[in-house]
Amino acid sequence: MKRFLAVSTLAALLATYSFARLTRAWTHDDLHKESDFVGLLEPVSNKPTADVFTIDVSDGGKVRYTGIDTRFRIAAIFKSDGKVDKELTVLHFSDEHTTVAVVNGPSFIYFPIGPLEYEKQVLKDKKVISKITVLQGEPLWLAFLKRRADGRYEPVSGQEDADESFFEVHKPTHGAPP
Repeated sequence: MKRFLAVSTLAALLATYSFARLTRAWTHDDLHKESDFVGLLEPVSNKPTADVFTIDVSDGGKVRYTGIDTRFRIAAIFKSDGKVDKELTVLHFSDEHTTVAVVNGPSFIYFPIGPLEYEKQVLKDKKVISKITVLQGEPLWLAFLKRRADGRYEPVSGQEDADESFFEVHKPTHGAPP
C-alpha cells in the first residue's frame, strides 16, 4: 500500500496540465492522397490579400491574421487535378502584422523570393573558428495543395498548420554534373 501511495504521489507531482493544441500527424501518404496538386514550386511573388484567418484564443478573444497570395512557378508536377499551367497561386496567412503572441498558435509558412544565402559556422568552445556564406540558389518547395473554389490553392493540412504541407528543397549548387 505504501508503494502504491508513493507511486501515485509521484505521478501526481509529475503530471502537468497541458495547453497544447491538438494537431493531426500528417504522413506523406495522407498529404498526397488528400491533395489536388503535388509538385515542386518556386516562389515568384508575395502579395497581400483582403483574406483574413481568425482563431479563437483561450481568453475568449479572437486573433486575426492577414492573407498572402504567393505566386509560384511550377518546376515539376507529381499529381494534378489537370487545371494547372506553368504557374499557380497559393493563399496562406501570416502573423507578421499581428501584435498578439498566441501560445500554441498557428504554424504558418513564409516563402522568400529570389536566391537564398545561408551562413555556415564552425564553433569550438562556443567561439566561431570558421564562417562561410553559401549562395543556395532559388528556393524550391515540395507542396501538397487543395484547389479552392476561386481557383487559388491552399495547404492541404489547413491554414492553421500550413507548414505541414510544404517541404523546402534545394537544387545542388556544386558537384552535380551540368
